[in-house]
Amino acid sequence: MKTNSDDPVGRLHAYLAAHADHSDCISFDVFDTLVRRRIAPPAQVKVPAAKTLVEILSAHRIEETVQGCLETRQIVSRYLRKTEVGKGSDPECPIRRIITAWLQHYLAETVSEPEIDSVLQAELEAELSVCYPPAGFRRLVNEVKLLGKRLIFISDMYLSAADISRILEHCGYGAVFDAGYVSGDIGLSKKTGRLFRHVLDKESVVPQRLIHIGDDPMADVRIPQRLGIRSYRFHDSAYEIWGTRHRRLQKLGRSTPSWEGARWVDMSPPDCEQTQVAASDGVYAIGLHILGPVLTNFIHQVIERVAEDGTNVVLFPAREGFILLTIYNRLASCFRKHAAPPGMYACLSRQSTFLASVSRVGEREIVRGLHTRPTLRKLLNKLSLDPGRFETVAAKCGIDNLDEMIAQPLQDGRLRRFFSTDEFSKILSDTRARCRELLYDYLRQCGLFTAERAALVDVGWTGTIQESLAMAFQHRPDWPFLNGYYMGLLNRSKAQARESEKSRFHGIFYDYRYSRDRTGFTRFTELFENAARAPHPTTMGYRRTRDGKVHPVLDSPSSVFYTAELKNRSLL
Repeated sequence: MKTNSDDPVGRLHAYLAAHADHSDCISFDVFDTLVRRRIAPPAQVKVPAAKTLVEILSAHRIEETVQGCLETRQIVSRYLRKTEVGKGSDPECPIRRIITAWLQHYLAETVSEPEIDSVLQAELEAELSVCYPPAGFRRLVNEVKLLGKRLIFISDMYLSAADISRILEHCGYGAVFDAGYVSGDIGLSKKTGRLFRHVLDKESVVPQRLIHIGDDPMADVRIPQRLGIRSYRFHDSAYEIWGTRHRRLQKLGRSTPSWEGARWVDMSPPDCEQTQVAASDGVYAIGLHILGPVLTNFIHQVIERVAEDGTNVVLFPAREGFILLTIYNRLASCFRKHAAPPGMYACLSRQSTFLASVSRVGEREIVRGLHTRPTLRKLLNKLSLDPGRFETVAAKCGIDNLDEMIAQPLQDGRLRRFFSTDEFSKILSDTRARCRELLYDYLRQCGLFTAERAALVDVGWTGTIQESLAMAFQHRPDWPFLNGYYMGLLNRSKAQARESEKSRFHGIFYDYRYSRDRTGFTRFTELFENAARAPHPTTMGYRRTRDGKVHPVLDSPSSVFYTAELKNRSLL
């Protein structure tokens, strides 16, 4: 058997290498020994069961909160344990009795077996989703098994031995254990020593030939030692420090919500796979500890809003919507009370939506099109117009070179004359009509115009795409009420995007209209954009195929802008 004293599992290897030959049976505690939970404190694993109970109560027209259900469960569990002690038994009770009494507290005798089963299933699924084996522990157990020792597990737990066996199998232990003894099944606990006596009797083993391994210094070490059982405390200081930190942060979070946020950012235990990778990969660490929590929190809040306000469809504009929609779909399945509406990835960009919103070229259009290095060619490209068609008319207006820098475009008389010409107005009108028709049909394919209420979800930052859509189509009777949900809403432009009667903006983490004292978030916009952006070029426009469907037209992968973007992304 390999030994390594540099880590908790290594120290246990060394202990078993020295003592295994003097034993016939080796027993393991389960929680915080064979398996750990990815959440802290571990009592939070009961929340899904409480949510299921809330749904059941709602069906019975009883209103209760998740927190209220959890507090009631504590009261019910204490009562049942006290009742067992009054009978002369240990303070142990099986999970099915706890769940049954929990439901009966609200529903009396009307509780049905399917309702009990659904709450039980929610709790077991929660355990399966958060439990994992400590690094190296499965290999250790398998090596001990090869020594020919009988392996068993012993647990003070309300779950049944069958439930715990399922958890162990889920964590990769397979069928390595010969038997399992659980206090909830037997009514005896490790803390009183009676469960250990029961194990000695059932296993027909003398105390000196049994080794017990667990994390609790009293229940797993001192109590069995008093019975003559050799015991070993599996102690991981890093994991214990992590647990202590979370208990303190949870306590602080009851009075100051920001502490609760800090707790969730640091939720991954020190020995889980994600934390280990983050320790050696700085980019992964940024995703795990910074981007992941922020983006997930944002989408969580979006789901709560769209699920409650009757939104029919949620559009995630390219390209930042790529990751946001992925998170949305994963989180949406967790919402039981309110079903989240379907999400759709929509190839929308400032470029592909701008022309459809333009009725005439005024201050808004000039500022948006010429915010850097102003030239007439640049503005025409922004309007999705072919610059080659305007060289003659531009020259007549005094602009001989379309690439000439225009120092003050809002005051330039040549530009005003150019935009007033019949040639420009005619081409603009015809091109806009075609652009608007294609954009409308594309959005209809996305479900926008069959919805009464729709949402646009993006990282930010000014709402220009939403404004363009509203300006292009809000006159139509099938235009829905459109809410735009943004991580941050910034005031970056002289021609700031405007709301309208049926188009509203909402900055979730930052809104320049209300959050002037929270500017720290606005300093890292590029980080969030690059993290959420899809691995494809921007949308330039749309085209119709022979089957009548409209498809996005993407910029060339070899374009100067996309190539530069890839270089910048690699730097980040």
